[in-house]
Amino acid sequence: MEEGGGVSVEKLLLSGEAAAVQPMAIEMIKAGRKMVLEGFPLEEIAAWCFKHNYRWRFHNHS
Repeated sequence: MEEGGGVSVEKLLLSGEAAAVQPMAIEMIKAGRKMVLEGFPLEEIAAWCFKHNYRWRFHNHS
């Protein structure tokens, strides 16, 4: 997530099953906010981003 002054911080905002988190994640996507989503099915994230014209990228941290 990006905060004022161009400073990026990472903090947990949402957790749980994808169906429960989806509405809040969609609102963040619509607002164009930067976020890190971990543990969600890649296909679902890609579909959310495509539907709302949100640019995303995949990072593999294994």
